[in-house]
Amino acid sequence: MSIRKTLLASAFAASALLATGAAHAAVVTFENIVGTWSNAIGGSSVSYSGNGSSDTTVKWGTPSGQPQQSGYRFQGVTSPTVPTAILPPSPSNDLVLGTFTHFNFPISSGTGAEGVRLTISADVKVDGVLQSNYSFVYDFTHFETPNGSNPCANGSANNTGVNINGCADRVTMNYNSLSDSFVVNGDLYTLDIRGFELLDGSKVYGFWTTEDMTNSAYILGRVALTREVIGDVPLPGTALLLGAGLFALGGFKRRSASRG
Repeated sequence: MSIRKTLLASAFAASALLATGAAHAAVVTFENIVGTWSNAIGGSSVSYSGNGSSDTTVKWGTPSGQPQQSGYRFQGVTSPTVPTAILPPSPSNDLVLGTFTHFNFPISSGTGAEGVRLTISADVKVDGVLQSNYSFVYDFTHFETPNGSNPCANGSANNTGVNINGCADRVTMNYNSLSDSFVVNGDLYTLDIRGFELLDGSKVYGFWTTEDMTNSAYILGRVALTREVIGDVPLPGTALLLGAGLFALGGFKRRSASRG
């Protein structure tokens, strides 16, 4: 076999090995999940408790006709049940990160929050090996509706269905790009948000919560590819072999041209 053919064979073999390595499935787990509420938008008498733990709460508002403020609670999933993803990502690979609760109690007009931020931190392991502790940031938008409207903001009549105790409020959440990313098999991933899973099993982007009640749902996440970073991190041995083969092939071509 000629030198040129040998170099080409080596380069293609290295390329195949690299492709195989990049496609290798990895198991990613999120352990020791804790939450931190912050950055409340609006709201009177805002207070935080349990930040940096697996059970954290934010409260706001002036109680009206009852003794309790409104607010949110996050309870992170704990061992031995931990969120686990198989990479490359699958559309069906939703991860339950914890339980969200909205304390939807009547408060005086103008004292409700319009939004708040939840940072979820976790130890990220890839194939059982701890990578680091990463933080993922999500922004909640809160729609505090007038309780006495008819129809209510969701388009349904007051005193019926989810509006049984007055008009329901709406909670939505979104991924914030301040979130950390982590590298698996040369690609960059993050923990994106998928919304909520209600207690009846339905999955929704946002949900209406019944007035004068505690309303709970599961927070769903999904590991998402953000970008390929092979050029930004140290290359694995097969990639170095590929580079060396192509470099040598280029040198061989230059020498051949100079001799011709």
